[in-house]
Amino acid sequence: MFARGRLAARLVTIALLSGLLLVSTVGAVGAAGTVVATGLANPRGIAIAEDGTLYVAEAGLSGTEAFTPPPPYPPSTRGNTGRVTRIAPGGAKSTVAADLPSLSLGGNENAFVLGPAGLVMAGGVLWLANGAMVNGHPPAPNAATLLRVDPRTGAVSMGADVAAYERGRNPDGYELTSNPYGLTLGLGGNLYATDAGGNVLYRITPSTGQLDLVTIFAGLPAAASNPQRGGKSELDPVPTGVAPGPDGSLYVGLQGGAPFPSGAAKVLRVARDGTVGDVVGGLTAVVALTVGPDRLLYVVEFGSFDGASQPPDWKPGSGRVLRVRADGTTQAVADGLNAPNGIAFDRAGDLYVTVNSSTAPQAGPQGQVVRFDGVAAAGGTTPRARAQVPTQLPRTGSGGDPLWAGLAGIGLLLAGLGIGRAFGRRS
Repeated sequence: MFARGRLAARLVTIALLSGLLLVSTVGAVGAAGTVVATGLANPRGIAIAEDGTLYVAEAGLSGTEAFTPPPPYPPSTRGNTGRVTRIAPGGAKSTVAADLPSLSLGGNENAFVLGPAGLVMAGGVLWLANGAMVNGHPPAPNAATLLRVDPRTGAVSMGADVAAYERGRNPDGYELTSNPYGLTLGLGGNLYATDAGGNVLYRITPSTGQLDLVTIFAGLPAAASNPQRGGKSELDPVPTGVAPGPDGSLYVGLQGGAPFPSGAAKVLRVARDGTVGDVVGGLTAVVALTVGPDRLLYVVEFGSFDGASQPPDWKPGSGRVLRVRADGTTQAVADGLNAPNGIAFDRAGDLYVTVNSSTAPQAGPQGQVVRFDGVAAAGGTTPRARAQVPTQLPRTGSGGDPLWAGLAGIGLLLAGLGIGRAFGRRS
């Protein structure tokens, strides 16, 4: 979920979102939740076709190619292990597109994997927010882009080059880092994408791939000054999830950068003219959101960060999905999740969530898709009891948590609030 200060923070964030930080695995699923797919490599975004077929973006397991981004980032690895996977209504898995860029900051023992993330179906084509550019380091082919994927043939083509826009214009004026993350289809047929590294929202014309800047997000209040934001007392905003709102507006989730304080994240409403206002605050590490068939907003919190633990880490099984009621209050509808990320509903209002989304490459594919039935049945707004998904949390990597061990050693994580932007570019 990270960039220099921003990326670092975002890296942490991205790690968050990307599943970089904790790598735990979901154990037995409670009666309210059903595992519908396993063996996924850091699953992020999820999309559902009209026939009930699921499509999942897998950030992958990095690779063996070594590369060294500009300071303060550590020697890292990358490869082409990202992919898009199809899950049929009966549960059968098949690969739609493979060989997509995947990188692990700090190497394959760390859970800081960046790769395929946001996913949306538009006009019979899958659009994919893919990969990252770290502090201006030349990205791998197709990284830090929006890609078109033909779900029938698996053919992949360029949709929009986000990295090129960032290098050429650098809208927020900070580190040249890009991490296209959230993706949605808005009114009028345009696509909208968040750049967690660049702290911006883009509009994309599907027919041409034209990329237009909608808004640049301001930082979030912080208790200490952040050198990565010009010494201001603010966190990197780290925009992650995006979903269509009423009257052509958009909902955008801000994860907030390191040290990921509880209650610092929020959901914003971006009006058609680019005006930004708060929808709901007091959230923690928001990584995805969507609107259900009941027309209510649902938000994914990645988890709660424990900065006092040694090493600092995400609390196991602390992720959840919240329903935002019409009066602005929230209620947990799925709880006890480990590193949840993507979210989607089918027509019946059944909720699908990707979990175990942040695993070190050396641990292998640990991700799952879990279904919670009837959460947002159309016309029904009666709150459901919390759905508990127990977790078992064997750590992966050496020396404690893989991400924090690796990043702490290079001063990336605890370099201050400037690191707070996990997905974004600076921190």
